[in-house]
Amino acid sequence: MTGFLARYPAVPAGGGIFASTRKVGQYSQVVHAQTGGRTTSVRAGIVNGVNNNVEVLPAGYSLVYILLLVNRTGLDVGVIQPPGSAPVNLLIARLPNRALLIER
Repeated sequence: MTGFLARYPAVPAGGGIFASTRKVGQYSQVVHAQTGGRTTSVRAGIVNGVNNNVEVLPAGYSLVYILLLVNRTGLDVGVIQPPGSAPVNLLIARLPNRALLIER
Protein backbone atom coordinates (compact mmCIF):
# COMPACT_ATOMS: atom_id res chain seq x y z
CA MET A 1 0.00 0.00 0.00
CA THR A 2 1.46 3.35 -1.03
CA GLY A 3 0.47 6.99 -1.17
CA PHE A 4 -2.21 8.75 0.80
CA LEU A 5 -3.94 5.65 2.13
CA ALA A 6 -0.72 4.14 3.51
CA ARG A 7 -0.85 6.70 6.31
CA TYR A 8 -3.91 5.00 7.78
CA PRO A 9 -2.77 1.49 8.73
CA ALA A 10 -5.48 -0.95 9.77
CA VAL A 11 -5.15 -2.15 13.36
CA PRO A 12 -7.74 -4.60 14.71
CA ALA A 13 -9.48 -3.44 17.89
CA GLY A 14 -9.23 -6.25 20.40
CA GLY A 15 -10.14 -9.06 17.98
CA GLY A 16 -13.70 -7.82 17.51
CA ILE A 17 -15.51 -5.76 14.92
CA PHE A 18 -14.67 -2.06 14.69
CA ALA A 19 -16.10 0.64 12.45
CA SER A 20 -15.18 4.30 12.36
CA THR A 21 -17.05 6.97 10.41
CA ARG A 22 -16.14 10.59 9.83
CA LYS A 23 -18.64 12.86 8.11
CA VAL A 24 -18.11 16.53 7.39
CA GLY A 25 -20.77 17.96 5.12
CA GLN A 26 -24.51 17.82 4.65
CA TYR A 27 -27.12 15.10 3.99
CA SER A 28 -24.59 12.28 3.65
CA GLN A 29 -24.94 8.76 5.03
CA VAL A 30 -22.49 5.98 5.87
CA VAL A 31 -23.68 2.47 6.73
CA HIS A 32 -21.44 -0.34 8.03
CA ALA A 33 -23.11 -3.77 8.08
CA GLN A 34 -20.52 -6.28 9.29
CA THR A 35 -20.70 -10.00 9.96
CA GLY A 36 -17.95 -12.31 11.10
CA GLY A 37 -15.12 -11.19 13.34
CA ARG A 38 -11.88 -9.24 13.47
CA THR A 39 -13.20 -6.90 10.77
CA THR A 40 -11.76 -3.39 10.94
CA SER A 41 -12.67 -0.11 9.27
CA VAL A 42 -10.02 2.47 9.97
CA ARG A 43 -11.77 5.08 7.82
CA ALA A 44 -15.08 5.13 6.05
CA GLY A 45 -15.77 8.78 5.67
CA ILE A 46 -17.02 11.75 3.75
CA VAL A 47 -15.20 15.07 3.91
CA ASN A 48 -16.81 18.23 2.52
CA GLY A 49 -19.52 16.29 0.71
CA VAL A 50 -23.23 16.73 0.08
CA ASN A 51 -25.83 14.00 -0.60
CA ASN A 52 -23.34 11.12 -0.65
CA ASN A 53 -24.17 7.57 0.39
CA VAL A 54 -21.64 4.91 1.39
CA GLU A 55 -22.61 1.32 2.15
CA VAL A 56 -19.93 -1.12 3.32
CA LEU A 57 -20.86 -4.79 3.64
CA PRO A 58 -17.96 -7.00 4.78
CA ALA A 59 -18.77 -10.63 5.57
CA GLY A 60 -15.95 -12.76 6.97
CA TYR A 61 -12.96 -12.64 9.24
CA SER A 62 -9.98 -10.28 9.33
CA LEU A 63 -11.28 -8.01 6.55
CA VAL A 64 -9.98 -4.43 6.31
CA TYR A 65 -11.31 -1.44 4.42
CA ILE A 66 -10.44 2.24 4.12
CA LEU A 67 -12.78 4.43 2.11
CA LEU A 68 -12.64 8.23 1.80
CA LEU A 69 -14.83 10.56 -0.28
CA VAL A 70 -13.55 14.13 -0.51
CA ASN A 71 -15.36 17.10 -2.13
CA ARG A 72 -17.98 14.88 -3.77
CA THR A 73 -21.67 15.60 -4.36
CA GLY A 74 -24.37 13.02 -5.00
CA LEU A 75 -22.13 9.95 -5.14
CA ASP A 76 -23.28 6.46 -4.08
CA VAL A 77 -20.54 3.97 -3.25
CA GLY A 78 -21.10 0.36 -2.26
CA VAL A 79 -18.33 -1.92 -1.02
CA ILE A 80 -18.98 -5.66 -0.71
CA GLN A 81 -16.22 -7.83 0.73
CA PRO A 82 -16.77 -11.59 0.66
CA PRO A 83 -14.77 -13.87 2.98
CA GLY A 84 -11.07 -14.00 2.12
CA SER A 85 -11.05 -10.85 -0.02
CA ALA A 86 -8.16 -8.41 -0.22
CA PRO A 87 -8.25 -5.12 1.73
CA VAL A 88 -10.21 -2.29 0.12
CA ASN A 89 -8.29 1.00 0.10
CA LEU A 90 -10.07 3.69 -1.90
CA LEU A 91 -9.90 7.47 -2.11
CA ILE A 92 -12.30 9.36 -4.38
CA ALA A 93 -11.75 13.11 -4.47
CA ARG A 94 -12.80 16.10 -6.54
CA LEU A 95 -9.73 18.33 -6.90
CA PRO A 96 -9.80 22.16 -6.92
CA ASN A 97 -9.32 22.15 -10.72
CA ARG A 98 -12.52 19.98 -10.96
CA ALA A 99 -10.51 16.87 -11.92
CA LEU A 100 -11.51 13.57 -10.32
CA LEU A 101 -8.87 11.63 -8.37
CA ILE A 102 -9.42 7.94 -7.68
CA GLU A 103 -6.63 6.22 -5.80
CA ARG A 104 -6.75 2.60 -4.76
